[in-house]
Amino acid sequence: MGSEELSAGQKITSWLSEFDTALQNEDVDQVMKLFGDQECFWKDLLAFTWNFDTFESRDEILQMLEENLATVKPRGWEINGHVFEKPGGLIGSAFEFETSLAWGRGFVWLRGGKCWTIMTSMWDLKGHEEKIARSRPFGATIGQVKGRKTWYQQKQQEQQDVGRSKQPYCLIVGAGHAGAMLGARLRMLGVPTIIVERNERAGDNWRNRYKSLALHTPFFTDHFPYLQFPSNWPVLPTKDQVGDWIECYTKLMDLNLWCSTECKSASYNEKEGLWEVVLEKNPDPKFLK
Repeated sequence: MGSEELSAGQKITSWLSEFDTALQNEDVDQVMKLFGDQECFWKDLLAFTWNFDTFESRDEILQMLEENLATVKPRGWEINGHVFEKPGGLIGSAFEFETSLAWGRGFVWLRGGKCWTIMTSMWDLKGHEEKIARSRPFGATIGQVKGRKTWYQQKQQEQQDVGRSKQPYCLIVGAGHAGAMLGARLRMLGVPTIIVERNERAGDNWRNRYKSLALHTPFFTDHFPYLQFPSNWPVLPTKDQVGDWIECYTKLMDLNLWCSTECKSASYNEKEGLWEVVLEKNPDPKFLK
C-alpha cells in the first residue's frame, strides 16, 4: 500500500512507531530524520529535561536528545485520542509514552510526513502515581473497630501534627490559585505539605483586589486539578467567585493550610542539608525545618 493511501491515523501511527524504534536504539541521527528539514519545534514539560523547555531548531532538539536520551529511555509511543487534519497536509494527534521514571502524554503535528511540532509532558511518576480514579482509597472502614477515629478526627490530628511533631517535606507560600493547585497535586503524590497564607482566608488575594477583577480567560480553560468549575458559571467568573472557589477547593482537597501566617525568612542549612523557615503565625511564631 502506498503512503498516499494511508489514513491520517495510520500515518501518525507509522511515524510514532519509527520514532519509538529510533529512540529505544538511541539513534539520534535516525530520530532527526523524522523531523522537518526547515522548521521544527519540541516543547518538553519535565518528561525529558526535568524542566519546562522549548527547543526551536533541529540543532537544539539534537543537543537535547544527546544530553538526555540515555537516561530517559523513552518507549511505548502510541496514539491516544482523535486524529486532526488541517489544510496543507497537517495532521496531529495526542499520544502516550513512558520513560524510565514516568508515564507521559503529548501531542504531535506532522507536516509532509515529518514532525513540525511535538509536545511531551510528564503525567505520573512511576511508583508514585496519584491516588485517583481506579487507584483512589476505599475510604470508610467496614465493621466494628475499637477506638476508631472519624475522618474529621483523623484530619484534626494530621493538622495538629504537621509542622509541629512532624515536619513537612514541602512549604508553599501563598494560598492563591497556583498555591492551592500545587498543594493538591503534592497531596495526591503523598508529599507532606503545608500552605501558608498571610491573609485571613484562602482566596483573599482575589477578593481584596479591585472590583472589576475577573478571570481574563474563559473558565473552561482554567479548571483546577481533580475538580472543575461548575458548568453554570459565567464565562469570566468574578474575583469573589474565584476567591470562594479557592477556599472551597482547599477544604475539599484536604489541604493543610495555615492562614494569617507570614513567611518571614528562609535559609538553607548546609550542615544539616535542609531549609529553615521562620513563620509569623498569630499568636506565636513558628519554625519549620
